[in-house]
Amino acid sequence: MIDIEQLLPEYITAHIWDMTFVWSKVWRKYIIKEMVNDRIECDCVEIYVNDKLFDRINKQIILQPWDTLHLEYQIDVC
Repeated sequence: MIDIEQLLPEYITAHIWDMTFVWSKVWRKYIIKEMVNDRIECDCVEIYVNDKLFDRINKQIILQPWDTLHLEYQIDVC
């Protein structure tokens, strides 16, 4: 029997505004929790796996400097 979780990438990359964040895999989710230094205002988060666009999420994000960006993302494998 194959453990499907082993097929998931160890990390994914997210493009938010003009910034790039690497998300680490924690159990079955990818989590980013990072303090930002710049003002971020966007309405779309692009998820990349191995430098290829995997998903685009319409989500409005408005952060001021010193706010914490906390997002979770899960890839469902059925």
